[in-house]
Amino acid sequence: MSVPNSSSGASRTRSGRKIGTQEYSDIQEQSPSPNIVEPNNVEANFAKNTLPLPNVNAPIDPATFQQHMLAMMNLLTQSVANQNRQPTPVAIQRPQEPKVKDPETFTGQRDSLNSFITKCELVFERQPSRFGDDRTRVSYMISLLQGTPLLAVRPLLSFNPRPIFLDNHWLFIQYLQTNYGDPDEKGTARRKLKSLQQTGPALAYFAEFQQYIALLGWLDQDPIIDKAIDGLKPFLKDKVAQAGHRPSTLSELIAFIVPLDNRLYKREQEKRHETRNPSSKPINKPKTSHPTATTTSVTSATFTPRSNNFAKQKPAYVNRNRPNGGVPRGPLTNAEKQRRRDANLCLYCGEGGHIANDCPLAQARNATTQVKFKTQQEPQGPPLGNAQGSTK
Repeated sequence: MSVPNSSSGASRTRSGRKIGTQEYSDIQEQSPSPNIVEPNNVEANFAKNTLPLPNVNAPIDPATFQQHMLAMMNLLTQSVANQNRQPTPVAIQRPQEPKVKDPETFTGQRDSLNSFITKCELVFERQPSRFGDDRTRVSYMISLLQGTPLLAVRPLLSFNPRPIFLDNHWLFIQYLQTNYGDPDEKGTARRKLKSLQQTGPALAYFAEFQQYIALLGWLDQDPIIDKAIDGLKPFLKDKVAQAGHRPSTLSELIAFIVPLDNRLYKREQEKRHETRNPSSKPINKPKTSHPTATTTSVTSATFTPRSNNFAKQKPAYVNRNRPNGGVPRGPLTNAEKQRRRDANLCLYCGEGGHIANDCPLAQARNATTQVKFKTQQEPQGPPLGNAQGSTK
C-alpha cells in the first residue's frame, strides 16, 4: 500500500519508490476498498468477528483508534476463551453389577481352601469396579482370614516395603496353597476316588466324583464311566443294566441317573407315608357277635350318667333285694354328700328316715362280708387216718 504525498503530487510505496498520480489511482482502483469504521458499528463488527481496516486516507482519530484496540482485545479474549473451553464430560452409565455374597472366613482348614479361593475369584469377576487392582484383591482376601492364617499375615502388613505376594493376588493364592493346601492333592484325590460310594443323592455323588477326576486330569471317558457306575447304589446299577444302552460320556450318565434317582426317592417317601398313615386305606373290621341271652345285663337306669346339678335330678338307685344292689357302689362326690346332708338323707343308700350307721343296706352288706371272711378263715379238718397208724 502506498501513501500519497500531498506536497509534491507524487506518492511513495512502502519500499520508498516514487509513483505518479495516475499510477497511484490505478493501484487504488485495483486494491479492495477499505472498510470505514463507524463508531456506532463497532459492536456489530465485533459480533461478526471481523476487524475493519483503518482508512489510510483519513487522519488518525484517537477515539477511533481506541475503539479499534478495544475491539481487538475483545476478539483476542474471546478466542482464548474458546480455546480453553473444554467439553462437558458426559457421565458414562456403567451397568449395575450384581450383588455377590461374601465367602465364608478361612480358618486354615485344608479341605475348605479351594472352595474359599473359588468364591473369592467369583466376587472379583462379578464386581470388577470394586477390585480394580491386585492390592485391593489381596486386602479383601486378608479380611476374610481368621485364626492361624490371619496371625501369620498380620505382622507382614507393617513391613515397608511389604512382601511382594501381598501386592499380587496370584502370588497370594500360591502362598495360601503352599502353607494351608494339600501337599499331595492328586494322591489324596486318588485315594478318595478309589473308596467313593454313593450314600445319598446321586447328584451329590457325581459332584464329588467330578471334583476328583478334575484334580487327576482324567480325560478318557471309558474308565471314567466304569468308575462312576461302580460307585452307584445297587438298584441304580440294575437300572443302567436294564436300559440296554451304556452311556458314552459322563454327562450322558448323569442325565440318566440323577432324574431316575430323584423319582425313585420320591416314590420311597410315598411308601413310607402310606405305612405311617394306614387310615388312608379302607380297613375291613371283623363283625362282633351280639351277647347271648345268658349274658348278665344291667338295666339302662343303672348307667344313667350323673348330672352336675344334683338338686334338680334325683339319682337312680338299684334294687334293694340284694345287699349291694348288684352294682358296686362308688365313692360319693363332695357335692352329693352335702346334698344328702341338707336333705337329711342316708349317706350310704340315699334314702330318708335313717342315717348311714342304721342303713339296712349297709348292715346287710356288712353281714355278707363277715360270712365270707369266716368261711375263708375256717381251718381244714385233719387228714384221713391216724398219724401213728400210718407209720406202722
